Amino acid sequence: MVLVVSSHVDLETPSGKMRTHVYEPRPTGDALGMPVEYNPKKLGGIIFYTAIFQCTPGIERMATRLASAGFVVFVPEVWHTHLEPGTVLPADAMGTAKGNELKTLVDLKHWETDVQVLVAALRQHPRCNGRIGTIGHCLGGHLVVRAAFNPDILASASFFPTDIHNGTLGVNSQADTLERLPQIKGEITVIFGRQDPHIPDAGRLKIYSAFQQAKINYTWHEFNANHSFLMDNDPKGRYDPEVADLCFRLVFDLFHRNL
Repeated sequence: MVLVVSSHVDLETPSGKMRTHVYEPRPTGDALGMPVEYNPKKLGGIIFYTAIFQCTPGIERMATRLASAGFVVFVPEVWHTHLEPGTVLPADAMGTAKGNELKTLVDLKHWETDVQVLVAALRQHPRCNGRIGTIGHCLGGHLVVRAAFNPDILASASFFPTDIHNGTLGVNSQADTLERLPQIKGEITVIFGRQDPHIPDAGRLKIYSAFQQAKINYTWHEFNANHSFLMDNDPKGRYDPEVADLCFRLVFDLFHRNL
């Protein structure tokens, strides 16, 4: 049995404080009311990028699942430059519109410096071994790919990353993500749903071609699933638990091998 504890820290970044939610396995003995004895084994660190709504209950459950597999998980608030700490956007039409608006307001350089801050903070965590990976979906899937440009990121899992094929992310909607793929040094897994309207067939083919040409260490997976199939609280009923479980096996294999 592995129980998980959660907390948060406000990390200083060049663009302001970044609320970051922390999940880690409960120290040995704490769950039984006994004296705490930290396991001497250090744990890999994971940066978990959310979708546009930030740290929803569904994200909390996913982060808990990741931590229970033996990782220290950091979940940064992706809109920290524009929203108050702790803000969670509603998963409705208004929340979606706000999130899509924010996507066009953030300077991509801020997210790059955020990666540096998160890596440094994880390496300072007393239970982290200093080996860092990333995971995320939707907007977070795109941020995972961009975070992988940092050579300190050893393993990445990107789920249905939006706005990569058309570059519509950040100020002026001119994200150069596909052009920069050769910068990725770690192993990366990208996972899509074939029925995802946000990343149509032509978009996935464009992304796949760019990954092939980049000559990087990647694996590619497509499932008969819709957008957001990973999220158990998806308001549109697109959650597919069987496919999600298959994907978590891929993720745990990736992280246990590299972190």
